[in-house]
Amino acid sequence: MGTHPLHLCVSVEERRALWKQLEENQEATLERHCELWENERGVRVSVSTMSRAVRKLGWTFKKGCEAWDHGSRDV
Repeated sequence: MGTHPLHLCVSVEERRALWKQLEENQEATLERHCELWENERGVRVSVSTMSRAVRKLGWTFKKGCEAWDHGSRDV
């Protein structure tokens, strides 16, 4: 399995899957979200790719805080 070089969450299905993963694992690091994504979807992504995908969904990681802050955007 290689690293997905360009995009994550291109389809509506992928965006929904990532949103669900974020909601269910709010305490997880970006590294952990990469592992979860690979285990569930069979696609390895880099931390920077995961970070871009998470931000694109409207989620942010608060520095110094272990909680994700997410907007009310529809996926």
